[in-house]
Amino acid sequence: MKYQQRLDTLRFFSVLLVIISHWLPNSEMVRAIPFMGNIGVSFFFVISGYLITSNLIRLKTHSLVDGFKIFYWNRLLRIFPIYYLFLIFFLFYDIEFWHLNAVYYFSYLTNFRIYNVNHWLGLFSHLWSLAIEEQFYLLWPLVILLTSKNRIKHSIIITFLISSVLKLLTYFSVKSMFIDLLPYSQFDLFMFGAFLSLYKDKITHVIESLSLIKNLLIFVMLCLLGYFTGTFYLIKNIILGLISVYLIVSINLNYAINKVADIKPFIFLGKISYGLYLLHGFIPLLERNITGSEVKNIFIDSYLPNLQSPIYHLILNIILLITISILSWYLIEKPILKFKKSNY
Repeated sequence: MKYQQRLDTLRFFSVLLVIISHWLPNSEMVRAIPFMGNIGVSFFFVISGYLITSNLIRLKTHSLVDGFKIFYWNRLLRIFPIYYLFLIFFLFYDIEFWHLNAVYYFSYLTNFRIYNVNHWLGLFSHLWSLAIEEQFYLLWPLVILLTSKNRIKHSIIITFLISSVLKLLTYFSVKSMFIDLLPYSQFDLFMFGAFLSLYKDKITHVIESLSLIKNLLIFVMLCLLGYFTGTFYLIKNIILGLISVYLIVSINLNYAINKVADIKPFIFLGKISYGLYLLHGFIPLLERNITGSEVKNIFIDSYLPNLQSPIYHLILNIILLITISILSWYLIEKPILKFKKSNY
């Protein structure tokens, strides 16, 4: 698939929503939209469904075995290196929830662990979404590569319906605040992206045929629906999926407002968004260590002054996160990605 740089900007703003919700939970912005982090993760799921399905359809020109090999090899190179380096780092430190749950982190089962214990797992809680991504990668290649091209749309519809029915059954049979973390609770979002991969040209044509004012009105209406249904388990993903599809398509249209998506720093931060997401939960702990504000200093001695200003600590968190993510990109991720198979 041709590289779409504006999707990187969308990735950046998606991860930014998650970081804001985790770093500034008591801010007025998060209080106004308490499910802000969920919005960001939902965008990621739809984008993933879109890109992964598009790549899998292209792989259907290969034999079944080669298609699987290429897909999983490329996914392994993109996901595993910094994920497992991140986890291995904590083997040497006494971090809350770590040794008790390490096997779940390493096996991409964090979402099931949180669901079973019925509470979050500290700075590793955000790994639940990466676990669901990996569980999707186990299922979806089997569906697409084993399905004839003219029946892929049926597979998408059936998967969406199965997800919806299971969510309905869960809603009425399970009393847990973590049912969102079960994989089928989010698979409907991936299907919005998968559907877009099949019908992007037609959807783009429909949106292009409308004036900018009409498109803005539709988008605002969808956002308002999302705001009022954002905590309702059975409906929210449908609205978020529609918003995500609208954004993915409209962000590439020739509107003046879309020039924002061409701002180079946004594109770059989107390119390193995996590192930003993976590391952001750990950064505040690291920052407290180097300023000496952590009660139990875990990693290193303090090197920076511990000022009382929250803005000071927030700026340090931002600098640390971006710096480490850039180092991760140039020293680990980018060199490893050279081994991806791209001749398909």
